[in-house]
Amino acid sequence: MIFGGRLKKQLAERDRRIAELESQLTPPVKPENIVWIFGSSRTGSTWLSEMMAVPRGNELWREPQFGLVLALRNLVVNKEQRLASRHFLLGDPFKEVWLDSMRNLFLDGAAARFPNLSRLLVVKEPNASMGVPLAMEAFPESRLVFIVRDPRDVVASQLDAAKEGSWHGGKGFQASIFDTGEGSVVERLARQYVINVNGAREAYEGHEGPETKVRYEDLRRDPFRCSSGFTTTWIWRSGRPS
Repeated sequence: MIFGGRLKKQLAERDRRIAELESQLTPPVKPENIVWIFGSSRTGSTWLSEMMAVPRGNELWREPQFGLVLALRNLVVNKEQRLASRHFLLGDPFKEVWLDSMRNLFLDGAAARFPNLSRLLVVKEPNASMGVPLAMEAFPESRLVFIVRDPRDVVASQLDAAKEGSWHGGKGFQASIFDTGEGSVVERLARQYVINVNGAREAYEGHEGPETKVRYEDLRRDPFRCSSGFTTTWIWRSGRPS
């Protein structure tokens, strides 16, 4: 009986330890439960992300700039053409190594901010869309929303928001750090739109996980369908059913 009681305690302690280790191995934020919103600023991304997150009990992470961090490698090293170098820390020859580390960095950051996530994590990231292709390489199983708007309306909205007395307070919209800085304000904002939307488009066309595309004009016309219909309109590039 003495040995039987001791064995039961040892087994119970082992089961407790196994459960503890399993909880550590299972990330609080699962990649397949992340919904990324990419495109450009002034496309309704804030409106859409809040409709997708808040009323449905999902969490919303606003502008983590993950795509910008990934895109910076191109800006830093392109002058020296070092992307193909095996010596560059973030070089293409060892992409699988550092991209997996970047994935874990994002998941750890998400877990610290949303430790009790029970449903979806909506990540609003329109201003860092230039780095979306790499971000989606790190998260192939995540969901992607590509939101677009007529570029003329985007620039007009940015200029209007920057007026004295407007919600942006006359501060103006900064051009992307990837921009040359040449030309008028309108030209710089237009280039910023192209940089972000081209990145989002490339990721959308290459992503094999669930994804959908929405136009700002459709969002205004029927916001409920656009924000709630994604559960039935996701597209899998790999041919998997939604």
